[in-house]
Amino acid sequence: MNRPRFEGTRRQREQITVLHSMTALADAGFPLVEVISESLKSVTHPGLKTGLTNICNAVNAGRRFSDALADYPVFPGVVTGLVRAGEASGTLNRALGDAAGLLETRFQRKQEIAAALTYPLLIVFLTALAAIFLAITVIPRITDLYTASGHPAPLVTRIILWCGRGLLLACAAALATVPVFLTGNRTRYLQMILEKTVHSIPVFARLLDAWLTGLWARTLSVLLSNGIPATDAVRLTGELMAGTPVGRHFKTVESQIREGQSIPVAFAAAGEFPDLALRLIQAGDRAGTLAGSLEKVAGIHDLEYRVLSRKLVVLAEPLAVIFAGLLVLLVALGVMLPMADLGGLF
Repeated sequence: MNRPRFEGTRRQREQITVLHSMTALADAGFPLVEVISESLKSVTHPGLKTGLTNICNAVNAGRRFSDALADYPVFPGVVTGLVRAGEASGTLNRALGDAAGLLETRFQRKQEIAAALTYPLLIVFLTALAAIFLAITVIPRITDLYTASGHPAPLVTRIILWCGRGLLLACAAALATVPVFLTGNRTRYLQMILEKTVHSIPVFARLLDAWLTGLWARTLSVLLSNGIPATDAVRLTGELMAGTPVGRHFKTVESQIREGQSIPVAFAAAGEFPDLALRLIQAGDRAGTLAGSLEKVAGIHDLEYRVLSRKLVVLAEPLAVIFAGLLVLLVALGVMLPMADLGGLF
């Protein structure tokens, strides 16, 4: 069975709630079956509820919790790995808490930037929508009057008309293309286009790199600190990062470690990780404090992410308002100039 690649916001939120609930109940000394069954009561997502019910039944029948999680993958693979390590070391409570923390951090980072950009993007979208509506309904009627009089419409009016028709065609083409790209291997092709677009804008590229580096470094740190072997820890981290620009490079790291290379050499061989992260990984490996060094990497890049995201939010709103104002001014000129000029024509 394969874990769904894309998970909705509701499902992710309930995954975090369930793991926190399991941690609290396990800390209180409840038996594992009761921990799962009690946590299950708050779940409303159908797929998650069905999977957890099957897991509860499997554990009640004598199956190990980690094996049941592997059979019914309602959580990312990193959760299964942490639970397996917790079972082996007798620290299941800590493993569940660490898993909840990892998923919660990932979820919060996504929601922070989405919430911050919602208002500016809404302004731009509604203004552009109104402009397109005017460009394809009002402006053509004005140009028809000019055509009837034998005079060309003002340049601004003609530009708005052309832009409106062009945007309408572009939107129609995009809507027609999306279903094609969402089938088969074309999904990966569309994702590559989006990645290149994001990385072509410096501020977004730095923000994305800081977020992803903080996420994979903290994940790997937690896995290693829970006693999971390096190869498995790298593999599970790569699974969690699947679908991101950095995710595919963990396969290179994993293969290098399996061939006998040290962790610092394996990360350096991938050639896509930040220099600071590589230096701290090397220092931590030499000192025997690799998990701690990775946590420092995560902390540094989390700080960079917060600074960059605040700058982006501070700039986004005024830029959105300026863009909307210029668009409104352009459309107003495209409508008012012809109306003023038509008085002299008729």
